[in-house]
Amino acid sequence: MLNFEQVRLLETKIAKAIDYVERLNAEKIAAVRGEAELRDGIAALEKQGTELQDEIAALQLRNEELEGFLARFKDEQGQIEESVLSALDKLNRLEMDIESSKTEKPKVGSAEPPVPAPKEPVQEEHAPKEHAPEELVLDGEPAGVADPLLGVQGGETSSGEEGRELEIF
Repeated sequence: MLNFEQVRLLETKIAKAIDYVERLNAEKIAAVRGEAELRDGIAALEKQGTELQDEIAALQLRNEELEGFLARFKDEQGQIEESVLSALDKLNRLEMDIESSKTEKPKVGSAEPPVPAPKEPVQEEHAPKEHAPEELVLDGEPAGVADPLLGVQGGETSSGEEGRELEIF
């Protein structure tokens, strides 16, 4: 026969078993929820990964485009540098030619006297006077302005006298 203590012991064991089963059910539910959350998280990470891969591909295309721009820029910069150097070289040669032509022409006061220019006939005031290009004086330009190509002051002649032409070469 069963005694009262055995029944109580059985009751406590059943209560413990019920608590244990409820706890396991709660853990199972939590695990299922956690699994669902993990799946959602994995799906979100996969979506982010796909978006990042698309962004990487777009950035790689942009990088290639910029590298092309850079290559063209460097090429154009090289061409510009070559053009500038060529222009500087031409200017240097022109300067040397001018300097050598200055040293080759007779200087003011040399043994060779300047050739006097023929005098022009007097014209009426209303008729415009024709001038040789060396004789033209622009309005507002001072008569004593230095001409770097001729090596003399504008308005001056090789002998300092008026009425004579300049000897350029």
